[in-house]
Amino acid sequence: MAHMIPEYSSAQLEQIESRAEQKIYSLFQANLPDTFLVLHSVAWLASSPGLQAQDGEIDFLIVHPDYGYLTLEVKGGGIALDPTTGQWTSTNPSGSYKIKDPYDQARRAKHQILEQIKNHRDWSRRPRDRQWITGGHAVAFPDAESGAAFVGPDRPGVITLCHMELKDPQTALSNMFAFYAGERASPLGNDGVDLIERLFARPLKVQSLAITRIEEEEQTRITLTQNQYRILRFLANRRQVGIQGGAGTGKTLLALAKARELAAQEMRVLLLCYNSALGEHLKLVTDDDENIEATSFHKFCESRFKSNTEVDYKAQALALDPGSGSSHLFTVVYPNALNAYLEDKDETVDAIIIDEAQDFHPDWWLPIQMMLEDGTKSPFYLFYDLNQCLFQRPEEFPVSELEEFPLDQNCRNTAAIHSIFQSFYDGDPIQPPEIPGVPVVTHASSGLEDQAESIHSIITEMIDKQAIPAEDIVVLIANRRALTRSQEALASLRLPKPNGWSQSAMRNAGKVRICSVAKFKGLEASIVFLWGLDGIEPDNQEDKMDLYVGCSRPRNELHLVGGRRILRRLTGEV
Repeated sequence: MAHMIPEYSSAQLEQIESRAEQKIYSLFQANLPDTFLVLHSVAWLASSPGLQAQDGEIDFLIVHPDYGYLTLEVKGGGIALDPTTGQWTSTNPSGSYKIKDPYDQARRAKHQILEQIKNHRDWSRRPRDRQWITGGHAVAFPDAESGAAFVGPDRPGVITLCHMELKDPQTALSNMFAFYAGERASPLGNDGVDLIERLFARPLKVQSLAITRIEEEEQTRITLTQNQYRILRFLANRRQVGIQGGAGTGKTLLALAKARELAAQEMRVLLLCYNSALGEHLKLVTDDDENIEATSFHKFCESRFKSNTEVDYKAQALALDPGSGSSHLFTVVYPNALNAYLEDKDETVDAIIIDEAQDFHPDWWLPIQMMLEDGTKSPFYLFYDLNQCLFQRPEEFPVSELEEFPLDQNCRNTAAIHSIFQSFYDGDPIQPPEIPGVPVVTHASSGLEDQAESIHSIITEMIDKQAIPAEDIVVLIANRRALTRSQEALASLRLPKPNGWSQSAMRNAGKVRICSVAKFKGLEASIVFLWGLDGIEPDNQEDKMDLYVGCSRPRNELHLVGGRRILRRLTGEV
C-alpha cells in the first residue's frame, strides 16, 4: 500500500470535493506498493529574486526513490478540447463548464516543484552527481476510456491516465518515469523522498505555549486539529488574510505553523506580536530557523535603531513630534522612527505575520507594510481577538481586500474553564474543548493578607504533595492597582526549597510566576490562580477584558481567589 499523505479515513475521503480525485486516491492507495509516496492536494507559495511571489498547486505529487517525481492533475467527467480556441471543457450531469488546460497546469507545477527542491538548503548538500533528478508531469481523466484519445504534440499517450491505464497504475506510472528519465538523471534516493516530504508535508505540530523554553524536559506537543489543518490549507494560496478567534482557539499556534511553512519555502518571514513576553517566547521557539525573525513590535524597532550607529532615529522622531511619557514614545515616536529608518535602509521581507493584531496602533501599519517585498502580493497574515484589545477596538485593519476566517474551536482549555471565560466573550460562539477537566475552584477569604496565605498554602501542597513543578503554576493579578501589594504579600511567604517566586512572565525552572494579566496575555500555563478580584467590576469594559484574558490562560486548572461576593458573581452563583 502506498504511503499516502494525508492519510484519509473513509469519511474524510468522502469530503473531498472532486469525485475524480477520490477515485485516483483510492486506486493509488490500494494498488501502489509502499515504495511510492503520494501527496494529495499540494500547495506552495514560491518566491524568486526580483519577481513577485507565485502560487502553485497540484492535485497529486507522486514520488519514488528509484525514479523521481511526477505532478498529476486530475479532471473528472467528459473532457473536450476546442483546438481553435485552446479551451478545455468538462461535462457532468449538471452541465458543461470551462477548465484550465490540465497539461499546462501539471507542466507548470513540475517546474515550480523542481525549483522548490533545488532551493532547499539540504538539496545543495547532496553530491553534485546526485542533484540531477527525473521530474515529469501527467494528467488523469478517470472517467474517460483511454489515454489514446488525448494524444497530441505536447500530449504523448504515455503521460495520460484514463480508465484503461488505471487498471494497473503501477505499470502506468513506471512507464511515465521511464519516458521522462534522462541520461544524467540519478535516483532520487530515500533521502530525496524525505526532503520532498518535509518540504510539502511538514508535520503540523508546534510547541505548546505552556512550554516557553524549548529545552525544558516537560515539553508538550499539540497537534493541530483537523479544523486548524483546514485553515492552513485555506491560507496556502491566499496572500492577505485575517484570522479571528477567541482565547484558546490556536491563533498563535497557527501563526507559528504558517511562519515555519513559509520559511521552509526559503521565504524571509517576520513574525511580530505586541506583548514583549510573547515576543520572547516566539523568538525562543523559532530560533532554530534562520528564515524567521520573531519578536514584539517594539523590540523589532529597537533592534533596528541599535543596528545603526550613524543616525539616532528615535531622537529625530522625538524632535519632529515632541511629547512625553511612554505612551507617546511607543505609539508615536517608534513608528515614525521606523519609517525614517526604512526610507534610508529599504529593508524588506517576503512575508509578515502579525499575532495580537488587535493591539497594533493604526500608526504602526505604515512602516510594517513598507517592509513587504510587494505590498499587494506578499503574504500578510493578521491573527486577532477583538475581546483582548488593550486599547480602543480597531475600526478596520490596513488591508483593503483582507479576507477573514474565523476560528471556532477551543483547543487550549478544558470545558470547565471554557464555560467560565465565555461569559466575558463577545462574538460568534466558540465550540468548547472535548476535555471536561476538573471544576473551576474558588477560594473565598477577605483581605489581601489572608488571600495570600491561602494561595501560598495551596501552591505549597501542589509542589510538595502533588509533585507539580513550580514553573507550571502562575498567579495572575486582575486588579492592576493591587499588583505591587499582591506581589509583595506573596513574596514574603517562602515556598519549599529550592523553589521561589518570580515576577517575570517567562517560564523559569523552580519559579512560580506572579504578574499582571496584561503582562501574561498571549501566554498560558497548566495551573493559574486569578487573584486581585476584589474591586473588579465585570461590567466595566477594561475589567471585563482582564477577566476574559485571565480566566482563559490555564490549560488544566483555574483557581479564583477573592471575596465571596465577587466569586459568586463570576461563577454565576448569585
